[in-house]
Amino acid sequence: MNIVEIDFDPLPVLIPRDRSDGLHVSQIIRDIVYGGEELQDKSNNYFIVGLAWELAVELFHANNPDIERPGEFVVDGIILSPDAFNTRDWTVEEWKCTWRSSSKWKPEDFQIWWMQVKAYCRALNTDRAILRALFVNGDWKKSGPAVKAWSAEFSRMELDENWEMIINHARWRGWIR
Repeated sequence: MNIVEIDFDPLPVLIPRDRSDGLHVSQIIRDIVYGGEELQDKSNNYFIVGLAWELAVELFHANNPDIERPGEFVVDGIILSPDAFNTRDWTVEEWKCTWRSSSKWKPEDFQIWWMQVKAYCRALNTDRAILRALFVNGDWKKSGPAVKAWSAEFSRMELDENWEMIINHARWRGWIR
């Protein structure tokens, strides 16, 4: 038997469409939280696992006519692309993947996720969201991967203040006027 390793790039399968050029809300939020740290390179295997998780959740919802993938849209010069929207419950769905421990999770530990979710809620005129997360390493105690989900409801003030912070930061950086 002769076995030879070959190149395999799953990205063309996982990303059927490219992201638009322009200012994405995730870029602004990452800059706010991490002070300008660059986004992960799309060739990164962590990114690939996150995309695979999104596709898995999308397949889970495939027979639910209430779940739509809204795609990209622009608000105030900023590109937003929520993972999904439930038209029956009028709820934003966001799907995330992390290698952090599921056992020590607290909402404030993932402020970057909540900032993004709040931006999507405001743009889609809803105060409700569901966040579904894959914790790849579970609780780091040989539990294996863990999936968790949370439902959130925000006040209009929280949504408006979050958006103002995002807009003000983008203006301060000179990314928008």
